[in-house]
Amino acid sequence: MKSEISNFRFFIASLLLMTGCASHRPTPGMKSPDSSPADRAATTQPILYRRTGGIAATDDRVVIWPDGYVEVIGKILPDTAARLPADRLRRLVAMFEGWDHLKSEYLTSNIPDAYTITIHYGAKQVQASDLAPDLPDQFRRIFTEIESIAAQAETTPEKPAE
Repeated sequence: MKSEISNFRFFIASLLLMTGCASHRPTPGMKSPDSSPADRAATTQPILYRRTGGIAATDDRVVIWPDGYVEVIGKILPDTAARLPADRLRRLVAMFEGWDHLKSEYLTSNIPDAYTITIHYGAKQVQASDLAPDLPDQFRRIFTEIESIAAQAETTPEKPAE
């Protein structure tokens, strides 16, 4: 049953990423959608990551929940779940400082095997080619960290209770 609930949570988070929207209804402890993105606490929403394309035509997704629960499903990344240590979660969240100042897209169409990476954090979604010449270092550091977290999730001793 817990596996079904986990799969449902992952499905919902993936839908949010695919549609490019965060929750439109306030949840307890969260400010209403009318508040400005800067006022909204991004830590009340999951970090959503999706990588598609490349020579392997992958479709990898990672959801990092505010409590550190990590869910991974993909073609290249192994399907798994783990608990992220609090210090690593804090470091990841700190990497998003200034996220709202990034453009919404950093895409290039002249590299056929490039990955397209979409990261949704708080009220902001950024979609980018991993080989875009104008890709900000901040985006590159964040997606590298998320991919590292996802890859290590399979072997982490901090597995969530089943």
